[in-house]
Amino acid sequence: SAVRDVMPVLVSLNGWRWGIGAGRTFGVRLGCGMSGRKPYPSDLTDEHWKLIEPVISAWKAEHPSATGHQGRYAMREIVNTILYQNRTGCQWEYLPPKSAAYYYFAAWRDDGTDQTVHDLLRWQLRESRKRLADSSLVVLDTQSIHAAVGVPAHTTGKDAAKKVPGRKRCLAVDVLGLVVEAVVLPASAHDNAAGIALLNGVAAQTDTVEKALVDQGFKKSVVDHGKTLGAEVGQAVDRGADERDLDVLPPSRARLRTPARLLPLTGVLGDDVGHDPPPHRRHHPLLEERVSEIPHIEAVLAYIEARENEVAEQAGRLRDQIAELTARLGEFDTESENLQITRKTLLNIPAPAPVPAPVDEPPRTEVPEHPAYQQILAALADAGAPLRARDICEALDLPILPKNTEGIRSKLKRLVTRDILTEPEPGLFTQPRP
Repeated sequence: SAVRDVMPVLVSLNGWRWGIGAGRTFGVRLGCGMSGRKPYPSDLTDEHWKLIEPVISAWKAEHPSATGHQGRYAMREIVNTILYQNRTGCQWEYLPPKSAAYYYFAAWRDDGTDQTVHDLLRWQLRESRKRLADSSLVVLDTQSIHAAVGVPAHTTGKDAAKKVPGRKRCLAVDVLGLVVEAVVLPASAHDNAAGIALLNGVAAQTDTVEKALVDQGFKKSVVDHGKTLGAEVGQAVDRGADERDLDVLPPSRARLRTPARLLPLTGVLGDDVGHDPPPHRRHHPLLEERVSEIPHIEAVLAYIEARENEVAEQAGRLRDQIAELTARLGEFDTESENLQITRKTLLNIPAPAPVPAPVDEPPRTEVPEHPAYQQILAALADAGAPLRARDICEALDLPILPKNTEGIRSKLKRLVTRDILTEPEPGLFTQPRP
């Protein structure tokens, strides 16, 4: 009714209703459920809304307001706001209605409603392609991406092999390219950690997965962990690989040449359709005729096949060694950079000022001013021979007590350090001879 009030002249054209009113031109897309605003490419269509509306309505019924308020905004507009923010990266503060949109986003994120919607859509699409709802085969892969400047440092790292600082996006998808599990790790995390986390997430969602295909970045630890979860982990075929390469890969039906969403052929990967596998090797009809004509051709072909398997196995081991050496080279490069920074820092530290060398003071020959030193020198002069501390105490009429003898001995030692007396043997003191 509000649209009709401002649009006295309405024209329907190409699914849009156009009108002129109040000096402005308005356009409303028919069937999009919007009124009064321009629709965005991220908005839900009527068909899309019909798919998720039962889940949203059921959640709304299970979480009624304490005051009985039904909400100011339509739930479809709330979902459109969340999709707009996810597509554009706009901050919540700039989105109307900010408080309502973020409230529902946080609530659905915390209680798993968003995961429920995602799973239901994936199941429906798989069933429309004549497949079971849950996949029996998943493909694991990772991608290192740059992180924004404001991202916390403890959640990021540097991919040593790809030289990418940021985070590592890890996905587990089915043969249709639909996401089954997603994990985000620092870019410094090894693919083994990503593979183990993805396998745990897939096992927590479904118990139907029997096989997982990985590339050469995933090592033996992922294979061993898959066995504990009941899933066989094998290496996928490269895009440019020849069909003969399937001989060395477990199992022979594991083939990833064209993404299934671009070539949705039933049974290409043996996901869970239930058909018999194709023949392991198809010979050209002309070749089959020549096999019977040329002698020993079967033995030659068997040798070629065995040699192909041997070469493929050696190439696989070399690729693993190259990947390991590349990772180690990245670690050495990082350590070399740190050492260069440390050297530069040390070279920029100013040198300390030189400490002046100590100057030897000439020995002091002055007799201390204390009268006891004069009495000691007089006693030695009167004796005319070397004396001990006890003898000097007797010459000075001092009681023979330890404190007196030790006091006299310390004074005698001080006179020796000043070259006024000499000590020819321990404890015996005399004046130096001229």
